[in-house]
Amino acid sequence: MRRHGRRGLTGIQTAIILIAFVIVASVFAFAVLNMGLLTTQRAGETVSAGMQQAASALQLAGSVIAYSSAEGYIADKIIIYIKISPGREPVDLSQAAFTIAFTNDRVHASNVYDGTKAAITFITGDGDFMLEYDETAKVEVNLGEVSTEGVTGESVSITGSGQGPYNGTLSKAPVKPGSVTITITYTSGGNPATDTFTDDGKGNLLLGTEDKGDINYATGYFEVTLSQEPDTGSITATADYTYAPALLARNEWFKVELVPSTGATLSVERYLPATIDAVMDLG
Repeated sequence: MRRHGRRGLTGIQTAIILIAFVIVASVFAFAVLNMGLLTTQRAGETVSAGMQQAASALQLAGSVIAYSSAEGYIADKIIIYIKISPGREPVDLSQAAFTIAFTNDRVHASNVYDGTKAAITFITGDGDFMLEYDETAKVEVNLGEVSTEGVTGESVSITGSGQGPYNGTLSKAPVKPGSVTITITYTSGGNPATDTFTDDGKGNLLLGTEDKGDINYATGYFEVTLSQEPDTGSITATADYTYAPALLARNEWFKVELVPSTGATLSVERYLPATIDAVMDLG
């Protein structure tokens, strides 16, 4: 009888141990499964976020257009039309959430989106700054404002004879149209004289209201005709102007980067044509 009692007790203990193992194994299996599901979810979120960052939410909505207010010399404005890529979420184009960068061979500006250097307006939209499907926005980059340096009292070497023309070259170019003043002092018949030339933004240098010369904004080269014939060796010239390195001359390369808060950057690279016209379709 004692032996049968001991065998029954051992069986109960074995059953308890087996149940304990099953419970522990179930808890472990649940933990592993739960961890696997959590990892899969996080991996999916990571992949989704990566795809959102890798794919651009923006695309061009037409040609890139360059404009020249000083036809024949430099381009001073770039226009880019953009829209949402198919299947993408709306993009916030406000200054707090969007960046516009500009680069050429002379200057890089990491963000010119301030309403003056660069601005965005909606061609079609619903009144807010979220670019949505079927809406189109215009990005305008004013190259003469992107980066500027005022130059004052620069001594300029000029050559010529008689009343002219006299020619010289400014030390920094391209030059912002409408910013140039060239002052030439000399004596004529022993009397002091000063001729002050200002540019009209179209490449002409005016003495008062008379057209007395011209300036190439791309190179800084200028020619002027004096109001009087100077005495030999008496002539000196100084110049005030604004150096604007983002302005583009013929055949020059540039890049505009449109950077949304989510999604890849839309990078637009172009070259200007060999001839600068008032309006240039860059494709």
